[in-house]
Parts: sequence; C-alpha cells; structure tokens
Amino acid sequence: MKKALVIMACIIISLSMVSCTFIESFLNSTPNKGYESVANKLSDAEFTFDIGGKERPLNYPLSTGRCYYVSSSYTGESDGSIEKPFTTLSEVNALQLVAGDSVLFKKGDTFKGNISFVSISGDDDNPITFASYGEGDAKPIIEAHSHGLSFEKCSNIVVRDLYVKVFGVDRMENPGDHRTGIRIYNAFVGEEKFRNIYIINNTVEGSGTSHNITGINIGSIERDVASSPRNVLDNVIVYGNEVFNVGRSGITSSGWLTNERINQNNTLMDLYRNFHFDNNYVHHVGCIGIYILGCTNSTINRNLIHDTGVYDVNQIMEGECGIMAIGTDTCDIMFNEIYNVYDQKTGYDAMAIDIDWNTTNVNVQYNLCYNCQGSGIGTMANQNSFVRNNRIEDCRGDTNHQASIQITNFTSRYPAVDESMHAVKNLLIEENLILHSVEGKSLFCVKPTNGDDTFENNVFQNNHLVYTGDEKVDVYFINVDPSLPWYKFANNKYYSNNTNIFKVLESTAAAYINISEGAHPYKVDRANPFGAWQKRDTGSTYELINDEIPANPKNATVELVNGQLVLKWKANKGNVWHYNIFLVGEGEDVSYTKMLGETKDRIFTYGDLYKGEYYFIIQPESDTGVYGQALKVKVTLE
Repeated sequence: MKKALVIMACIIISLSMVSCTFIESFLNSTPNKGYESVANKLSDAEFTFDIGGKERPLNYPLSTGRCYYVSSSYTGESDGSIEKPFTTLSEVNALQLVAGDSVLFKKGDTFKGNISFVSISGDDDNPITFASYGEGDAKPIIEAHSHGLSFEKCSNIVVRDLYVKVFGVDRMENPGDHRTGIRIYNAFVGEEKFRNIYIINNTVEGSGTSHNITGINIGSIERDVASSPRNVLDNVIVYGNEVFNVGRSGITSSGWLTNERINQNNTLMDLYRNFHFDNNYVHHVGCIGIYILGCTNSTINRNLIHDTGVYDVNQIMEGECGIMAIGTDTCDIMFNEIYNVYDQKTGYDAMAIDIDWNTTNVNVQYNLCYNCQGSGIGTMANQNSFVRNNRIEDCRGDTNHQASIQITNFTSRYPAVDESMHAVKNLLIEENLILHSVEGKSLFCVKPTNGDDTFENNVFQNNHLVYTGDEKVDVYFINVDPSLPWYKFANNKYYSNNTNIFKVLESTAAAYINISEGAHPYKVDRANPFGAWQKRDTGSTYELINDEIPANPKNATVELVNGQLVLKWKANKGNVWHYNIFLVGEGEDVSYTKMLGETKDRIFTYGDLYKGEYYFIIQPESDTGVYGQALKVKVTLE
C-alpha cells in the first residue's frame, strides 16, 4: 500500500497565530479528569542550546519596489506617497502595478468599494503586495458590496493583514449573485499559466450565514473536460486567516465547466498544483468550512473550524462538512479541530472531514472531530488513502452518514473522473479513537451508494472503539453492508460498560478477506458474539471501559543531535496508549492545531529549529481516551 506524502508546508506554531484565545475546544470536547491546564504552569524542565541565531523565515516573499499609500482619513491633495496618500479604492484600481509594487492601507481606516485587477504580475521573489501600514493592531477595513479583492489571471500576488467586510444578498432570493471576500479567478486561460498567490493573516467577515458569500476562493472556469487546461495555477498559500459569517463556504478552491451536462464541477486532479490552506480559523458558514478541489499536492493543516453547514434552508450548494478534499491527488488533512458541523437542512453528510469522490492518496491524520450532526470522518469513492491517529467524539450520525466513521462509494460519472475511480480501494484506517454514545448508530459503517462494489484491500486495524452509551439499546460496533466486501479487520480494541452488548453486522465472503493471515468469515454466534468476531478481527479484544488516569511522564531530558531536538522522559507503569506531543507558546494550552504527533515510546524528535523559546507538552492518553497530567518542557534556542 502506498504511503501518503506528508507535506508539512510551513509548520509554524507562531505566537502571532490568528486569535489564540479561541483554541480552547480541545479541552472542552470531553471530560478530562486527569488533565490540568498547562497554560500558566511553570516548566517542569528547561534547556538552552546555541543554534547560531537562525531566524524563522516568512512564508511569503517581500516586495522591494515602490509603495503606494492609501488613507481614507486624509483630506489633502493625493499622490500616493505616505505624506499625501490616496483616499479611495478607485485610485488604487487605476494604478498600473508592476513587480515589487506595494499598495498599503492605513490601519484603522475604512474604505468603501472593492479592489479589482486583471493580468498583473510580480516576480517570484518580488511580488505585488496589498497590505497595511501605520500604528496599532487595527487592520484597515474594506467594505464591499461585490467581491472585496479580485485578481483575475494574476501571478505573484501577496494579500495580507487586511479586514474585508462583504455585504451580500440572500441565497434564496438571488442564488446567482455570488460575492467573495478575496477572489483569485482564472477563466478560459488557454495556454497561460499562473503561480504564487499568498493570502496571509486577513480577516474576512460576511453579512450573514444566509447570504450568498464565500470567504476566500481560488476559482477557474472552462468549457468542458476535453478543453480544460492542466496546472493552471501553481503554489497558493492561504495561511493565518479568519473567515466567518458567510452563507456559502469559508476557504475554497473550485473549478467550473460551463458546457458539461452531467456535472459542471471541474474535478480534474491536476487543474491546480501545490495549494496549502493552513493555520486558518473558519466558523459560522452556511456550507463547507474549507475544501480543496482539483489539485495535486495540497494541505489542509492546523485549522480550527466550527459551526459549518448552518444555512437553515434545504438548498444544496457546495455541500455540508467541515473539511473536504475532492478531485485531489496527494493531500494532507492534519492537526485540525472541527466541531459543530451541520447539514444545512439537506439531510446529507455533515461530517467533520470528508474524503470525497475522485481522490487518491489523501492522508487524514491527527485530527480532533466532535459534536457533528453526521459522521466524524466520512468518505466517498477514493483510493490509496489513510485515516489514522484521529480522535472522534460523539458525532451523532443524524444524516445519511450514520456512524462515527462511515465509508461510502458515492461518485459522479463523467469525463473528469476515470472509470477506475468509482470504488473504495486501498483505504487504511488505523490507530483512531472513537468515543461514541449515540443510540442506534454505528461506530464504524460501510455503506453503498451509487458507486461500484469492487472494493479491494481496505483495512481497519489497531483502532480503539469505545461505546459509552446506554447498554440497553442496539448499537453496532461494526456495520458493513452485505453488498460490499471489506478486506481486513485486525487488532482492534472494543470497549463498553457491559461486555454483553457486542454486535457486528458483516458478511464478507472468504474470497475477499485476509485468509492468508488467519482470518475467517464472520458467522454470528449469539452465545459468544465477540468470540466469533475475533476469528474475523484477528488479535482484537473486548473489555470494560477503564477510566484509569494514565501514568504521568516525568524526568524529561532534551539533547541537540544533528540539528534536531531529542526529547526523552520516564513514566511509571500505567494505562498509557500513547503520548501526545504539542508545541505551544508561553501561556498557551494544548490544542490539536498545536500537536506535533504521537509516540508510544518515551522519545520524540523535533527538527524545525529557529531562534526562540519553545514549550513542548508531553501528554499521556489511555486506551479509552483519558488524558493524564502533562509534562511541560521549555527549550531556548539562541
């Protein structure tokens, strides 16, 4: 099975990350009787190393040419200088911008109108920048009744540190009047290619979750699949932005085909390349929080997303989930926190994370998903993908996605999708924690829709499935539809408050399972239901829930070895499944957006080293998801 390409683009746990105060959801997601906040805890150990004063680089290039200044509070003659700044956005739109130019808006000022440019381009190392200047923290505000900032057929553009307010119209009243806070747009480009778009540390606020507004969108329009160009736009960084109160989706890439009759979404996997939607805060949106469509090599990492799909009329637009990858080849979805995901009254989806159709090599790892109306993690037809090391809590399954993890083969059949891509193949699901208390729903489910039943080599192993609900109701730990084969179950751990309630629905024939590894087809045995399942799920166990607090780590040491920090610690024996490792700022608490990973050993290596103070948190977690007291280690790099 292929290994997902882990693209860690700019893993920066910076102290300036957007609104650190909102990242409290991790500790609110479940009772943590063994955990105490590390936010104001003194360090348990401190270490200092000399690395030669290496500074962390910016994740965008700086412009080095002329600066044009804009201030709505200025009242004199204008020439664009800092002494005589422009006062209106119409003056900005009239500029003939070239590589190295910067347009800077005065902090605290408000500008009415919009910014729109066509076919401008900076150089790779000397872009055209739109940003702010002046004293204080108040971002300049752009109030728009159309697209806030729009760039068509442009390259080497930086948009940073701006506040965009977009006023839209109701979705039901005028579905065609669609407005966007920051829009990158390419239409009928022929042989033209575009590159290097940086959208950094902006705030985009819409006028309501019922309004026809998208926060940040990278879009493309072509006529049909046959004529659609490939690799239209290369390298897009959308980092550190906050998007909220919009009626469509928060941060998206999209493609549209005007002449296709069956499906007008351009889901060719190589429409775009190298998109990174990381470290953003998206909340209160009508449709999807963040999605990447039509891209090869992408990341959706370290985002906080909540209250998505909140539009309250049954009107399908982009879909309903927290994070989605669709029409993608090689995408990491890692270190995100997603909760309060709803179905916008459609009855569909509402999962925290969706590996959608026509996708391959998607890695969903180290995410916290909870309190969703549908599944925690769901799929459509995908191949060679991974769902691992995620924590899923009390997702209600109150849509067509009726399990904490639900696998489906939903697809669309038209020229953008190869005929081989209509089933789920080579999907590895492992090392996940499912905490489930919802009556009448499943912890893991495989369900057919409109795709092919030719599933192959799909594996569900080493997961921890914990049912904490009423023991008197029906709940399936495993529920695989008889029409679909599932290749392998192995070494999973099952827990409940009563070991007499174990139920499984699974009937894959011998020809389709891992017979060579000793597995047998499942045959129901009412006298010994789990014993019968062990023959199918080899190495599995079923135990009573244990709320024991895991043993605390202690006696941490840190060494600098070959340019990497090597953390080691000791611990007493106890119910420790693994240790969660976080990197936080001074005075900050843990969050999945600040997680570095997990380890079952008492050692962890970190190599992204620059001058500054680092606070590593080592947190034990038990087999059933109970957190223990964490160890805090301060490292100063000089």
